[in-house]
Amino acid sequence: MLASQVMGNRAQVRVVAVIAVTLGVATLGGLSPRLALAGEVDDFAAALKDSTGEYTATYVLTKLHTFKVGKKCWAKLPDKNAGAVHAAGFATRDVAAYAKGVSGDDWGTIETQNNNDREANKALIEPKIEAFKSKFMFNISVDGDDCDAKSSALWLSYWTTVATAVRNFPPPSGKAIINLNVSSKARDVLVDVSKDGTTFTITAAKDIEPKAWSEKLERPFKQLAAGIPDDFAYVTKEATGRYYTAWILTKLHTFKVGKKCRAKLSDKEAGAVHAATFATRDVYEYAKASGAEDWDAVEGQSANEPKFNRDLVEKDMDKFRSRFSITINVEGDDCDLQQNSLWLRYWTTIATALKNYPPKAKKVAIVLNVTSKAKDVTASGFTFTAPRDKEAPAWSDKLEAPFRKAAGKK
Repeated sequence: MLASQVMGNRAQVRVVAVIAVTLGVATLGGLSPRLALAGEVDDFAAALKDSTGEYTATYVLTKLHTFKVGKKCWAKLPDKNAGAVHAAGFATRDVAAYAKGVSGDDWGTIETQNNNDREANKALIEPKIEAFKSKFMFNISVDGDDCDAKSSALWLSYWTTVATAVRNFPPPSGKAIINLNVSSKARDVLVDVSKDGTTFTITAAKDIEPKAWSEKLERPFKQLAAGIPDDFAYVTKEATGRYYTAWILTKLHTFKVGKKCRAKLSDKEAGAVHAATFATRDVYEYAKASGAEDWDAVEGQSANEPKFNRDLVEKDMDKFRSRFSITINVEGDDCDLQQNSLWLRYWTTIATALKNYPPKAKKVAIVLNVTSKAKDVTASGFTFTAPRDKEAPAWSDKLEAPFRKAAGKK
């Protein structure tokens, strides 16, 4: 985990209360938006049953989902000419597929066994789906009395996108509690994942389509499946196509940056990911020249399963981390992340100097302190202090000099 991750965590936004619904029964309370009456739940569930012909879909909807929406919104959900029933068909199918992977039970096959006697078989699947509540719940809250229920409705698209992500990238914990909070006040999609990787709390815009919202919803599930929970490292892995580049960031680097800065590091349109692709390449070359395995060759070799090869690389990197580290401290809550940002150029310059002039020492610890008070680049061994805001004269030469001096050979 990056050291700055703790600094960058958002406060989780949780759905405080949701309705608990069973088929034909709703628990009522004093929440707003208005909770469903039993008839409203019945109508939505019945419309889904008519659409799919499946009790499985209906039970997944009513037992593994809770909805907190307004009265006018509820009135639209059973309309087969609108979008909610259609969305529910896809979402419940994906949740059932996820459940099969976790529990081994194929509810659809059980329902259609014995000459497709669904009426008799529903008694077999209902308790199984009920029991799966301990492994999965999808809680959906849409603010306001009304909602868009067309096929293109944002909240319905969020629902189906997350359901598909859970199916395609099941959380390693074997458990998923999803809280989708759709708000007219929100302007983006934010996803917070609990430390144990089981609870996904999503805050998403109700009325204005956020940029790259589907990617933002899918990414946490992809990251957990890949074993790379850090956003910055994961996006760097996506950019390079190699896991070891992400691990160079998480295992060999420590970033001590402010909350606003940390939140922007993974922005593919900013400069940090681009800089990381160069810096990780140079650190890899240094490590290879210093006795580590050729991480790129091992990860990409045709022998063995890909995961086996990645495990070999990760073990070797864990050994190498006792010999090498880079710590980057950037003063302030925010930071410059343009392509020509000073601190990013310091980082890549240091990484290139490391590659070109590998130190003779068997253990190397590099520290870069970027501060607003610094007026010039200074070095004490491999500890550097550099200006955050104003470019110092000949700064790259000053960063390279300690490596030239300590190099065993060029």
